[in-house]
Amino acid sequence: MTNNLADLVVHIDESLSPERLETIGRHIHDLDGVVCTCNRREQPHLMTVVYSPENVEAQDILVNIEKEGVHAELVGL
Repeated sequence: MTNNLADLVVHIDESLSPERLETIGRHIHDLDGVVCTCNRREQPHLMTVVYSPENVEAQDILVNIEKEGVHAELVGL
């Protein structure tokens, strides 16, 4: 992986427990090219994802979040 990293913010529509958000974050972190995921308690509907665009696309990250059974959108793209 190179040093060319990008970050994105995903808005999750549903109100999820911290445990569920952590599980989704772990699954996304397992994607090739994802460096880290983060949810803040103050903003539980927002997930930040740092990733390598050379290995994974933002749209693929969103699709994988939606595969977790939630509705979500990319923010600010």
